[in-house]
Amino acid sequence: MMHMHKRISGLALFFLLVAGALGQEIPKGVTYKTTTDEMNKKAMALLEQALSKPAGEIDVDKTFGSSAIMCGPYAWQMAGDSASFKGATPVTLMVNGAALQGRGISDKEQKRLLWRRLMEKLNVEGPATVRKANADEIRFFWAMIPFDIQEPLFVADYGRDKLLVNFVVKNDEPRLFWIDIVQDLKH
Repeated sequence: MMHMHKRISGLALFFLLVAGALGQEIPKGVTYKTTTDEMNKKAMALLEQALSKPAGEIDVDKTFGSSAIMCGPYAWQMAGDSASFKGATPVTLMVNGAALQGRGISDKEQKRLLWRRLMEKLNVEGPATVRKANADEIRFFWAMIPFDIQEPLFVADYGRDKLLVNFVVKNDEPRLFWIDIVQDLKH
């Protein structure tokens, strides 16, 4: 009896480990390129740090890098306006047959302003839980972009609102590259 109990416990542990290793569900038809656990941990720590500080205190160069970031259409609707973001590059994205406007933002102070506005709107729901994107969130991002998804990819989950954050890795350092508010694109 004891031997059988050990075998059942061993099988249960095996299945838990396999489920944890498989973890994230990648939807069919989506090209999703993973990165190392170390890089995902670096990116998650950078995002958590940016979420925990007032926007005026974040290191814009370390958080966003010197390259342009992409503000997706739903984050742009929430926090953007043409007057405050002069020089930001309008980007039209075709999503489910609709033309949606986002912005490419390269100015350091405009990046900070966008982040501050997003945090003001999102933090009313309380602090975020940072986690990997789920299948529906991956589908949402995939519908927006004309390129393969490359990790690190996380969601700052505020409950009702979810901020999707994709990173680009340069010189072995993650930098925020694409941000948007996740929507249900089925409707």
